[in-house]
Amino acid sequence: MFQDLRFAFRTWWKSPTFAALAILALALGIGVNSAIFSVVNAVVLQPLPFPEPERLCVIYTSRPGPVVGYGFVFDPNFLQFQKQNTTFENVAGFNGGLTSLTGIGEPSPITGQLVTDDFFSVLGVNAAVGRTFIPEDLKENTQVAVLSDSLWRAHFAGDRSVIGKSVMLNGTPHTIIGVTPPGFSFPARADLWARVEDIIYRLFQKAKNSNCL
Repeated sequence: MFQDLRFAFRTWWKSPTFAALAILALALGIGVNSAIFSVVNAVVLQPLPFPEPERLCVIYTSRPGPVVGYGFVFDPNFLQFQKQNTTFENVAGFNGGLTSLTGIGEPSPITGQLVTDDFFSVLGVNAAVGRTFIPEDLKENTQVAVLSDSLWRAHFAGDRSVIGKSVMLNGTPHTIIGVTPPGFSFPARADLWARVEDIIYRLFQKAKNSNCL
C-alpha cells in the first residue's frame, strides 16, 4: 500500500494537470451518482408517507397512437370513474391552480391544490390541527382550505388561532379549517388544499345525481 501511494504521488508530481483532471472527473462522477441516488431513493425506494401506500394508485388518461401520451382526467371522466367504479374502495381528484395567498400577513406565493372532498380520507390522512373536508362544506356552500404544516409555521408562526380565520386564495375568500401533519405535501410539494368549487364541477355533480352521465 505504501509503495502504491508513493507511485501515485510521483505520477501526480510529474503530471499535475492530468492528475487534477482525473480527480475532477472522479469528483463529478461521484457527485452526479449521489444526486441521482438521492432522487431515486426519495421517489422510488422510500415508501409513500400514507397508511397502506401499496393500495394507492394514480389514474391518468392516455391516447392511442405509436407514442403513448398521458394526460389529466377531466371532470366528466372523473365523475364517470366515481359512478362506474367497481374496483377501488374510493376515488378522489386533485389538480393545481392556486398560486397566491393574501389576507393575513404578507402576500405569499404558494403551490396550492384543488381537491375533492374525499381527498384526505382516500389517502388516510387526518388533520394535525383542526379538520379536513367534510361533505357538509359543499352543502353549505362554504369556501374552506387546509394548510400544510410548513406553510402554517412559516406564514402563520404555528398559531392555532388561525383556524376559522379567512384568507384570500387567488382573490377568493376561504376559511382555514385545518393543518396537515408535518411532512405531508402531496402532490407536488403542495402548501395548501382547497375544495373543487367551480360552477362546471357543480353542474356535473347535478348531472351525475340525475343519472344524465
